[in-house]
Amino acid sequence: MIRGGNEIISKSVEAIKNDGFYFIGITGEKGNGKSTLGWWLEKEILSKVGYELDFVKDMDKLLNHLIFTIDDFFSIKKRDTVKWDDGRVCVAIWDDFGLHTSSYAFLRGEGDKVSDFVEMFEVVRENIAVLIVTAATFDLIPPKIRNSPNIVLDVYRRGRAKVYNKKRLLWFELVWKAFKSEITFDDVPKQFYNEYRKIKAKAIDAKRMMRVIKLEEKAEKLASKLTKSDWENTELLIAYGICDIFGNITNFGELVKKYYNGGNGRSGSDVLKMSFRKFVEEYRQCGLKGDNNKLLRFYNRLKEVGYVEEVS
Repeated sequence: MIRGGNEIISKSVEAIKNDGFYFIGITGEKGNGKSTLGWWLEKEILSKVGYELDFVKDMDKLLNHLIFTIDDFFSIKKRDTVKWDDGRVCVAIWDDFGLHTSSYAFLRGEGDKVSDFVEMFEVVRENIAVLIVTAATFDLIPPKIRNSPNIVLDVYRRGRAKVYNKKRLLWFELVWKAFKSEITFDDVPKQFYNEYRKIKAKAIDAKRMMRVIKLEEKAEKLASKLTKSDWENTELLIAYGICDIFGNITNFGELVKKYYNGGNGRSGSDVLKMSFRKFVEEYRQCGLKGDNNKLLRFYNRLKEVGYVEEVS
């Protein structure tokens, strides 16, 4: 059960019925129950627009409103969610919102997605009537979104949250300092919570795989331009992240090594082992011309990139 928050629920219902948009931010430390509060709000809001859903019996329908990534956000209308007469999703809950939209996402190579989302945020109301997001803090979220919530609930301890309105300190600065009221709420049924954990685990695994894919792409690109002499330059290997400062090969370094040795045709028997003299003979046998100085430069270049290994 949730106690308090009647005005929030009322304004959410108004947004659903009148083509509006209501943005609720929920902050707080890990384990305090940010997601739990979000689910109670979702359940209460939906009950006010004619959908009495039970946490256990209607588990799938309630969990179908969860968003974990920017891709989830863009595809939510395709899901079997509770929609209003205008086709919009009544309520969506974005779990760990800051993880995917913060400044750090740019460092993870997801800058394009974040930029697209920030631009699209102006038209969120076309797809979603009420958006509830949870985040440890809003500090790292892009400014355009940071000041957008209509209300912020700070879950300061398990089952208790303070409601804050915007307050203008300076003409250019908005902060969430105007304390308004307090909300208390119970835990959700264990069965529902366990199902949520399974879905979240899938999202985390997918996120981990995305990181591996990006590392694979980066490793393959780097391996294609490394030369044999580069592998002997410890400072360069550390700079690329192939080795740590103690000279031990990193996980990323293992990927680069894999592509260098096997991913681009330079593994084992694929490497030509021949002397310069033999190289010239084979070159002439093919009817090709060129003076020995040019051939030597070509031979040295092939050695440098790892296609030829010199033998006596």
